[in-house]
Amino acid sequence: MSNIIYHPITGVKTNVNSLKSEEIRSPNRLYKPKEWKQYYYKDENLDHTRLFGLEFEFNACSGHAPIDFDMIGKELLKVLNHNGQHVHILEDHSVRNGVEIIFHPMSYQYMKHNIDFHQFFKVIQKLGLTTTHDTGFHIHVNLKPSLRERNLMLRLFSISYPLWLKLSQRKIMRLQNRYVSTEFFMMTDKIRDRHITNLQKILETKTSYVSFKDLHYDNYDVHNRYNAINFNNPHTTEFRLFGGTDEFNHFAQTFNFVVNFIALVDEISQTRIDDVFNLNEYVKRTNSQTLLNDTYKQIKKAEQLIRHNRLYYNHFYLLDTYWYESTFKHIQKHDYLIKKRYYNDYLKLMSNLNKLNPVTDNHHILRIKEDINDFLLGVTYEIVRKTNNTIEIVPVINSTFKSKIPKDKIEQEYTLLRCINRDLLMLFF
Repeated sequence: MSNIIYHPITGVKTNVNSLKSEEIRSPNRLYKPKEWKQYYYKDENLDHTRLFGLEFEFNACSGHAPIDFDMIGKELLKVLNHNGQHVHILEDHSVRNGVEIIFHPMSYQYMKHNIDFHQFFKVIQKLGLTTTHDTGFHIHVNLKPSLRERNLMLRLFSISYPLWLKLSQRKIMRLQNRYVSTEFFMMTDKIRDRHITNLQKILETKTSYVSFKDLHYDNYDVHNRYNAINFNNPHTTEFRLFGGTDEFNHFAQTFNFVVNFIALVDEISQTRIDDVFNLNEYVKRTNSQTLLNDTYKQIKKAEQLIRHNRLYYNHFYLLDTYWYESTFKHIQKHDYLIKKRYYNDYLKLMSNLNKLNPVTDNHHILRIKEDINDFLLGVTYEIVRKTNNTIEIVPVINSTFKSKIPKDKIEQEYTLLRCINRDLLMLFF
């Protein structure tokens, strides 16, 4: 791979090895180009082609050697900026050892023909970059909607909300809410109730004809940049619900889902034929059947777990989530791991907590909850990579020191925990 790239700040062709550290990964978290370049594929209509700006957040995991951020940045620039000033890289202080890659706005076709995402994700794996609960993947689109278009987008989002939850990979609510808020959709009674009915129909029929036609969204907070759909930016709409992704297939599925969502918004806005009011119609119009099938399987799995008392709500400060015990065969990235002896201690603490009277033992309950929270944060690890015979883990807070554990040791010494996003379970609780 050539060392000649387009400079991430100036756009001038240069040797990547001549860059200073602050040019490779800018320490200015608020850095933005004076002018964003716009990239279209040949013969595309500049007035009618949507542009997308991608933002990837990664953790640089540490071993015993210090992290070489210059080397990481150079390798990323060589794969992304070798034929254009496509990205710049920032330090990201909201992420442990954060590396954030910001793309200039590009059309879908331009990306398809000029960005080698397969190679990009291979380099991510090679560099040991990972995604954990504190990373995100954000997608901007050059759409500043009118009030009518905004309400259309929010209705389509509400209709398809279970699919967004499945794609997002966000499972731990307080950790999630630090980065993205879906409060509007869960705190508005009428929208929340419709969401629950939607889930019920998915569980019963594997689809849903529940109508969202009568719902209104005029009170959505357009000034909150941390909303799932962020309308606060002056020139773009941002989708920020997604957790970080470091695998090509998940990235492609997520990005295509957003592209198809925007295409449907544009189609309805241009034709003025507004006829998508239920999930079944939305799935047909956006080619989302596979994702709906996966969402149904998740809800069905939750129902079975609840029926057999195997799904537990751990409601403590940072690790508030519904989780259940799993096996090496079924475990996935972003699941969790605790040593068996610590997990047994946790269950004992939970048992003692549940025996207390919430009226008379309130102070004691609060103290035990604090103890459980502190205990869990010290012994819980997130899975960041899995092979046939090993998994790699990092602590859930503080460091990103990565450890590798073989399968036989995991089966002997550890409890594996899978989590389900709370908003996918509202049907049951």
